[in-house]
Amino acid sequence: MRADCKDTRRKRRASFSRQARWSVAYAALFIVRFLSTADAQADSVRILYVLEAGTYKAETANNVPTAGTTGLVNFVRKVELLERTTNVAARRGARFGLRYLVEGLPGTAVDITFVLRFPPSGLRDPVTGQRHWRNTHSKSVPVGIPLYREYQLEHDWEVVPGIWRFEFWHAGLKFGEQAFCLYSVPDSNDGGGSIVHDQECANDLVS
Repeated sequence: MRADCKDTRRKRRASFSRQARWSVAYAALFIVRFLSTADAQADSVRILYVLEAGTYKAETANNVPTAGTTGLVNFVRKVELLERTTNVAARRGARFGLRYLVEGLPGTAVDITFVLRFPPSGLRDPVTGQRHWRNTHSKSVPVGIPLYREYQLEHDWEVVPGIWRFEFWHAGLKFGEQAFCLYSVPDSNDGGGSIVHDQECANDLVS
């Protein structure tokens, strides 16, 4: 009987040992696969190319309420470049932005956090009373395909002169940026005076 008990205990220990080895093996395999996926996405983002930047004409096809923004994220179509420039007249209705391309592994997609930084005074929504200093939202985008990003000044309270910065972040690191100088324009009721160009703002773009 004692021999049988010892033999049974040996078999149980051997069985537990094999199960433990398989568990460790599966865990190691999961970790390797997880790290490989994460590394592949991290390696897929190398650089952001700004193909063009300026003012645009487009149609808003849809918009979605999005947390972290001034309210809505627009989805547009029929995008047409009006002027290549980084100096934009700050007036209601203006669309400005850029076409860009993320270089990386062909056929992959990466998670990008889009940050738009407003001038230091921020944008104050008179309805909610909230002041916004930036827009932030994330999205998975394809690699190696020209894409478009913009902001439209839809409300009077968004018409704020100064430096506006479109930033692109991945895995906690900023890998691209495009800045615009929005300059003041006279009110249409003031007799049609000359444009007041914010020269300090323009100089900041090249500093």
